[in-house]
Amino acid sequence: MLLSTIYICLSATRRGALMVLFLTLTNPAWAGTSEAARRVREGIAQFHGSDFKSAAEAFSAADEALPNELRIAFDRGCAYAAQGEYDKAVEQFQKAAAAPDLKLAALADYNLGSVAAARAKAQAGEKPEEAAGEARTAIQESLAQAARHYRDCLSIDPDNNDARYNLETVRLWVKHIQDVWRERDRQKRRDEMNLLQYLEWLEAEQRTLRQTGKELAAAKPSPQQREAIRAAENEQRTLADEIEPLKTKIAAAVSAPQQQGGNTASAPLSNDSQKAVQLLSYLADEVRRFMSKSADSLAGGILPEAIESQTQAVETIDQIFMAVAPYVNLVQRGINRQEELIDQGPPAIDGNEAAWKQRFIARYGRILSVKARRELEQLESMPGAKQGPQTQTDDGAKPEEADKSPPEKDQYAATAATSADDVHSLAAGQQRDLKEALQMGITSAPKVEKLAEEAAALLEEDKRQEALPKQQEALKLLKEMLPKLQQQQQDNQNQEQQDQKNKDQNKKDQNKQTQNDKDKKDQDKQNQQNQQGQNKQDQQKKDAEKNQQQQQQAQKQRDPSKEQADAVLSRARQRREQYREMEKAIEGYLYRPEKLEKDW
Repeated sequence: MLLSTIYICLSATRRGALMVLFLTLTNPAWAGTSEAARRVREGIAQFHGSDFKSAAEAFSAADEALPNELRIAFDRGCAYAAQGEYDKAVEQFQKAAAAPDLKLAALADYNLGSVAAARAKAQAGEKPEEAAGEARTAIQESLAQAARHYRDCLSIDPDNNDARYNLETVRLWVKHIQDVWRERDRQKRRDEMNLLQYLEWLEAEQRTLRQTGKELAAAKPSPQQREAIRAAENEQRTLADEIEPLKTKIAAAVSAPQQQGGNTASAPLSNDSQKAVQLLSYLADEVRRFMSKSADSLAGGILPEAIESQTQAVETIDQIFMAVAPYVNLVQRGINRQEELIDQGPPAIDGNEAAWKQRFIARYGRILSVKARRELEQLESMPGAKQGPQTQTDDGAKPEEADKSPPEKDQYAATAATSADDVHSLAAGQQRDLKEALQMGITSAPKVEKLAEEAAALLEEDKRQEALPKQQEALKLLKEMLPKLQQQQQDNQNQEQQDQKNKDQNKKDQNKQTQNDKDKKDQDKQNQQNQQGQNKQDQQKKDAEKNQQQQQQAQKQRDPSKEQADAVLSRARQRREQYREMEKAIEGYLYRPEKLEKDW
């Protein structure tokens, strides 16, 4: 009797964490192998006593006494698996899986699946939800192996309900842990990002989905396209779930400047801050509405409507960013996007898409003058700074008319709240640089708006070369609108980028030269081979001609011999003819009747 152990290593199964089955396997070969049988019996007893190490040793001894008995390999695998020595167990089960005995092969596949599942459980530890990076990859690979082995078992033994149950359990657990990891990643991102970072990430994700929608709209209908549309729909709905955390971040960012000294968490918001929170929350809800509408359009296969809703979502997210971003952050955003558009060039995007992106910079120019004026007023209101009479609000209205301004202008009320602390923490030199930058922004931002709008109009007409100077001029003004420190940092960053580009280009040139040298070397080698081949052909031709000449010479040498032979034969024939003529003459002479005498 051999011990056959089947492990179910998942934490939730119908029969518990560990299931042991006993199978009676007979084989006539055992009758003459008493040592192997004795060792197997020892292994069974030791296994029952949970002495798995001794059991493994006993089965190993049995294997030595009776090599190539795959059922012993199976039992060794069970003993190794019980000890957690998964690599050794896999090696033995893989041997058993190749058995001609299909029942044994199916059980070996089953145990291979259970070992892989046990390995995944060990890799996950007590808190699998906290796994990250390579640990997640290892867990998923082990679970994929488990599922594959359970399927192999079922392909041999379709009635193995335990394998079927475990396969489904693995699938459900994989889906569950992936959902847990995804949600933890989302929450970690929410916790680690500030409002501006969160908005930038959110907009980048939505832009990616919008580009995906455009590509799907241009693709031919196919099962792959429909599957991609369903995936885009799911991603869009998942992104819509980020709006509620966005609203929480907005409220926290706007209320932060209201807190004074650190013990005012419950301090009421000012009227302006309350209005800012209400407006920005309304815009966030609009983003969610556009995202949901886009997802519904994707579900219905109406891609043009989905793209339109995605476009509105991107523009509204950007509107929130403009409202809450300090002056310097928004200038830097404009620089980055204008550089991106200039670098993309004609082959990258069509005219309408380029014009759409260019108009974001025009909107930045429109709001930057408002932000510059507001932050300049804040800077001048600091202790020791020169204060002047405030006769109008940021949008040009009188103070008593500020509350009557339309809601769309109030969207920028959050700017002061998010940037005031930064302003008050600046050193004197930084304040001076910032003041100069703000003054430059007041005068230059309208020019940026005008240049960007003109460039967008030209891009719509696909006049890229005419639009490029205006884009470059807008970029130059935006860079001048930064404080000197940021300008220096921007120049350093640009220099680093240029150095990296030069380095990459040099590397590319070196690789190209190396490739050219290699190609030249290969060509020379090929030419040399061709020359050698030609020389060989020439030599072969010469050898052939020489052989031909030799053959001709030999032929010539053979021809006189033939003539001589013919002459000899001719003479022989003549002699033979003469001999025959002589024979005939003799015969005629001998046998001719004599002339009779007439005297008788």
